[in-house]
Amino acid sequence: MRRLLAPILLLTILALGLPGLAAAKPAPGEGPSTPAPGPDPTHVTVLKPWGPNLTYRIVRNTTAYTELNARSDPYSYPQKDSWFTIDCQLYANTQSGSRLWTHIPGVGWVIDNAIKTYTDGRLQGVPSCADPGAGHVWFKQPWGPRKEYRVTRDVQLLDRPGGAPVATTLPAKSWTALGCAVTHTGGLWFYANPRGRGRGFVPADAVNRWQDGVPAGLKRCVTQPQPIRTYAAIGDSYSSGLGTDAAQTSGCKQSPGAFFGQLRGGLKQGIVTSDFYFQACAGATSKDVLAKQLDALDSGTRVVTLTAGGNDFNFERIAKSCLFPGGTPCYAAVNQETQRSAVTRVRRDLATLYTAVRRKAPNAKVYVLGYPRVVHPTRIEGCGALSREDGPVLLRAVLTMNRTIRRAIGQRRGFRYVDLTRTFQDHPACNKGSVDWLNGVHVDSLDKDASFHPNDLGHQAIAARLRQVAPQYFG
Repeated sequence: MRRLLAPILLLTILALGLPGLAAAKPAPGEGPSTPAPGPDPTHVTVLKPWGPNLTYRIVRNTTAYTELNARSDPYSYPQKDSWFTIDCQLYANTQSGSRLWTHIPGVGWVIDNAIKTYTDGRLQGVPSCADPGAGHVWFKQPWGPRKEYRVTRDVQLLDRPGGAPVATTLPAKSWTALGCAVTHTGGLWFYANPRGRGRGFVPADAVNRWQDGVPAGLKRCVTQPQPIRTYAAIGDSYSSGLGTDAAQTSGCKQSPGAFFGQLRGGLKQGIVTSDFYFQACAGATSKDVLAKQLDALDSGTRVVTLTAGGNDFNFERIAKSCLFPGGTPCYAAVNQETQRSAVTRVRRDLATLYTAVRRKAPNAKVYVLGYPRVVHPTRIEGCGALSREDGPVLLRAVLTMNRTIRRAIGQRRGFRYVDLTRTFQDHPACNKGSVDWLNGVHVDSLDKDASFHPNDLGHQAIAARLRQVAPQYFG
């Protein structure tokens, strides 16, 4: 029986082709077998000078980082026995001392002992890398004026510890230099100076120093750092952006298309701003601005834009009476809302507001904007029930509002009236044949209040007018 099994077992092993056994000869006519591939000539298996096309083996599963430190963000995860080219190497100080890092193009930074180069130091001939984060702090070390610390969470820059927001929010994982440290109500704060984002105070727990307390060498804020200079936009719907495409449909109906949004990116003289300083609200009277919006102002405020008075004269009622049929006629609504007692009351309320603005922002230049001529005096097309006879009546109401505003300003220090009459004279609402910068009648709109308000082009025109009036502040 054994004699019969032995030949069968041998034939089975040959058929399976197990390692170590020669392959069977090809049958006649089949041709030779395909030879096994040779070694990759780019693979480095002995010590040799660096070359841009040579590839080196990863000796263990490892992590490639975005910067020269194992505490930086992982970029990729090279696997053991994979092969990569090297474009440069660099020694860098880490929490573990000076370490050699190797940069793999498209992969990231790996610690040198994770890739086989057959040398304990730099490869002969390999280029030296540029440090991708030379000032970034990844471990405990003394402070330096050019060192930058990582922001651990989204945080708002404040004008003082526990104060009002300035500039924009610093996003998590961004970087900031530190100017000084101060203790406020038992908590530690740093004066942060992120590149291109303004300056301000942040709580210490928002910045990673790799230690508790203050980095060695960082001075205390003995005196208040350079004051933060801000721009605030307060007032009614002509400032909030009601009438623009992106205006909110509820609340204050603010819009990024408002002239505030047009100006905030081009502020000069180190002036900064943020959404906190955009307090304008649709429907606000001068008393509303006084009661609800002046928290945006303080001694650091350098520029204020202000629109108020239209709602004090109940201009919304005037406009609806003139535009929509039924109810009070246009001329009657204008006469009722602009009578002498109304003018006296509005002028008094505006004067009270201006006094409060100056008290809250003693160092600010205040630009008080008037209202544009909403329609052409004689050429009116497609403006609801508004007739050519109503046009001059409606314009009389606007003239009364602007005159009252100018008289309330008077000779106040630091205040300037900004006339918008000429700005809009060729682009009023309901002006057939022109490009309107003011909305006409919004009959089908969810918000009829947008009628007679600047559209996107109108707010661009207001921003251009303010750049013309105050080029020292607005660019």
